Amino acid sequence: MSGLLAGSAVYALLTLYPEFSNRYTIASVGELRSTIPLPTAYLELLRYNLANIPLSVYTNLVVYGVVLGMVGSMESLMSSVAIDNLSGKRHDSNRELLGQGVGNLAASFFGALFFAGSIPRSSANYLAGARSKLSGAASSVLILVIFLTLAPLIGKIPLAVFAGIIISVGINLFDRSTFRFFRSLFKTATARKEVASSLLVNLSVAAITVSVNLVTAVLIGVAISTVYSMAKMSTSVLRREYSARRVNSKKVRQTQQSRHLRAHGRKILVFELQGPIFFGSADRLALLIEKKTADAHYCILDMKHVNEIDTTGANILIRLHQILERLKKRLLISHLVDSHFLWGFLEASGATGTIPKENFFEDTDAALEWAEDQVIAAFCSEEERRHYPLEETDLLQGFNQRELETFSNELDCLAFSRGEQVIR
Repeated sequence: MSGLLAGSAVYALLTLYPEFSNRYTIASVGELRSTIPLPTAYLELLRYNLANIPLSVYTNLVVYGVVLGMVGSMESLMSSVAIDNLSGKRHDSNRELLGQGVGNLAASFFGALFFAGSIPRSSANYLAGARSKLSGAASSVLILVIFLTLAPLIGKIPLAVFAGIIISVGINLFDRSTFRFFRSLFKTATARKEVASSLLVNLSVAAITVSVNLVTAVLIGVAISTVYSMAKMSTSVLRREYSARRVNSKKVRQTQQSRHLRAHGRKILVFELQGPIFFGSADRLALLIEKKTADAHYCILDMKHVNEIDTTGANILIRLHQILERLKKRLLISHLVDSHFLWGFLEASGATGTIPKENFFEDTDAALEWAEDQVIAAFCSEEERRHYPLEETDLLQGFNQRELETFSNELDCLAFSRGEQVIR
């Protein structure tokens, strides 16, 4: 809005100078009539003999309709996911697409073009304070009122102003993560294959859109992605799940601490994942984990058997971390540290910049031990958390003072550095 007003004001000031207005001509939108359309678009078809229309016209209508419907559906779902990331809620995909379809069918009777959700508009709407779906309807009504009352004034706005707005919108639509991938091709050798495959789809669709048309680009992009996903998809991404009530870390705990861990072990959930985490499985995985962690406080993702992550998978990890963080919970990731071959791709996708490094552990046992420490700190008393002296351990119960001294003299306290050999 600020750009529209500023551009129009500059144009109005320039027209005050006769030298400028006599020498330059800037085209405007043109005459606009503020009329309310009637739902008579399909009645015009009755004037034509539909049997004389070539079959190719019907074929093009079906192909373009299906492709544009797919593009509109994907754009709406992506904008819904973007708002989910901002609000921490989850949308109903079926309801969103059903509403979009009904709205497009109704609009077609008035000769309107199809519409879909938009990430920039949805994000701007949310950041402006909108929290209800009624905000979209209110925006539509407001636009209708503006065109019905200010159509002659809108028609006088120079096309150059709209050109500047379109350029600005186009720049904002650039996916910033794509530029990070370009840089990663030259920096991170281990993630080069994964980065190159994601860039292949992005660049192919962009080049074909510019050189041919959007429909062909979408068809080829879907074909490439389908072949790529079929090559990667062989097994279920979830291998096993369990809680700390059934499996504990290897750290030896005091009796009272172990009792609390058994009572509250369900607050720690471990999900063993396997295979590739990509756009075909990542969203289902996120939905499953969100449901399973309703009563848990710590979610551990065991990535030992994960062999590949694409951009959608990396974004799902980010989204899970943000959702759990809003709920005062923690997402812990094991077997995925800076020495792992997938670490470079997570850096390129921005996941390691969003998820704190202390949330990554070398193995699941270390993650379990950390989560158990948090549960013990929350539910055990100070007396139960203290370090017991030797004479209070279960092993030495019944020893007299002389026996305790004799046993203690035979013990040595050893400390080991990280990576140092303990047993040979």
